[in-house]
Amino acid sequence: MIILLWAEGGKNIGSGHLNRVTDIYNLLKGDYNVKIYALEGDSMEFYKKTGIDIFEIKNLHKNDYILVSDLRYPEIYSELLKDLSENSYKHISINDMGLAQRDADIIVDGHIKHFKEYKINSSTDYYMGPEYFMLKTKFRHFNKVNRKLRKKGKKIYLTLGGWSRVEDLRYFSEILLRNGFKITLSWGFGKTNRERRLFRKQYPSIKIITEKRYIPRKYYETDITIAAGGISYYEAASTGSPIIMFYKDKFQNFIVESLIEKGYGISAGELSSFNKTDFLKLLDNYKYDYELRKNHSLTGKQIVDGLGIYRFKKIIDNIILSVNK
Repeated sequence: MIILLWAEGGKNIGSGHLNRVTDIYNLLKGDYNVKIYALEGDSMEFYKKTGIDIFEIKNLHKNDYILVSDLRYPEIYSELLKDLSENSYKHISINDMGLAQRDADIIVDGHIKHFKEYKINSSTDYYMGPEYFMLKTKFRHFNKVNRKLRKKGKKIYLTLGGWSRVEDLRYFSEILLRNGFKITLSWGFGKTNRERRLFRKQYPSIKIITEKRYIPRKYYETDITIAAGGISYYEAASTGSPIIMFYKDKFQNFIVESLIEKGYGISAGELSSFNKTDFLKLLDNYKYDYELRKNHSLTGKQIVDGLGIYRFKKIIDNIILSVNK
């Protein structure tokens, strides 16, 4: 039985779907015959850099695979998705906030609330809530480890999304360095090696993270995370990192508001409407408010325990068991 993972991502929708599917692939590949599929150029380039080959779906046969789709805009691929779904043994649809609903045997949505409510189908199994939000396996470890917060936050982890622009990273870095912060930043994708070398030369004190395996620890080691991107909010929460959240669109804002309602993090507003004075005031208040950061840290860990990807594997395990009976 093949497990076929299909996700798409890129400059317009980010890397969260691709990262999630890659994490699933890495967890399952030791036990199962797992394949990755993608159509878009940005997606294929992403997988190429991670050393994963794209599977040719012409080699599939009816009922010999489980389809796992993670698509932000499934309507773009409606005919192919329908064909793959109808010929699969089971179709699992990974969804975000109910935004990309399609018929499937199983639907998994790891968000706190749904932007678009689900139309419940009696023939579909639903796995909902942040206990099913899938992160890299190492997040489980940093969720369990006790975290000591400094009275005054000075270490910043900056993550502005997978396809963040160099000029945005440079702009934030200038502001933070001038105000005495120590910075670690996530470099992301879509930038050249030359751009990274020039950035390192210009800002030698900044630690640049290019390998995803180091990301969980960096969240854990920082005093405050500054993030703009849906998956980053949950990653920070899982490690107990206090967070200032920017959003890029109404959907990310919906996530930000959902987390704040649960008692985690503060909002810095829309990234495109950034105001330096307001941001520095917000950051200054947050770094000195030890009790607030402590409460956010504890609450974040309770919301996202880092076990979502293992719960997803259990769903796969049960399907395979039913096949082998």
